[in-house]
Amino acid sequence: MQLVNPIDLVEATLEFEGGGVVGDGEFECEDVLSLLNLLKDVQTLTISGWLLRGGVIFRRLDFQFNKLEKLCWIGSSIDKAKRDSLACFLNICPSLLKLSIEMNHRLSIIDCPYFHYYWHEPHLWMDCESVKSNTLQLKQLKMLRLEGFLGEEDEVLLMELLLNKAVVLESMTIA
Repeated sequence: MQLVNPIDLVEATLEFEGGGVVGDGEFECEDVLSLLNLLKDVQTLTISGWLLRGGVIFRRLDFQFNKLEKLCWIGSSIDKAKRDSLACFLNICPSLLKLSIEMNHRLSIIDCPYFHYYWHEPHLWMDCESVKSNTLQLKQLKMLRLEGFLGEEDEVLLMELLLNKAVVLESMTIA
């Protein structure tokens, strides 16, 4: 994939649900990181649920999403790994104003593809309280939209984490 002027890109969608993974369903982690690095200057980003589950150490990346104002995360379900990876991903989004998390239970559940990588995000082995303490304050987040939540434990824990970290939240919608 070659983006000519990614600095001019304002909005990007990485939606691999429903068969976007080709071949044997494996990714080189460096390829995913390169793609995310190309998109680091977008203002709006929509991503699939499994994309955050690859075990990337987000805070060790040499870039942040400094211009990202709106993040939409779409998945078929929330589990511990996705919940905690999303929390850690938010650490590299210092300008985030709007966060939308959509659980679309009609999507087929697609397993996270196998990532070839040499390091793992430590949150994958932490308890929820440790993840909370390692998640930065969301100092800019003003709007939170949660859609399709069924009240399952991991969903409630994610909602609790977001409410604790969003210090200037003005609007929260649960649909």
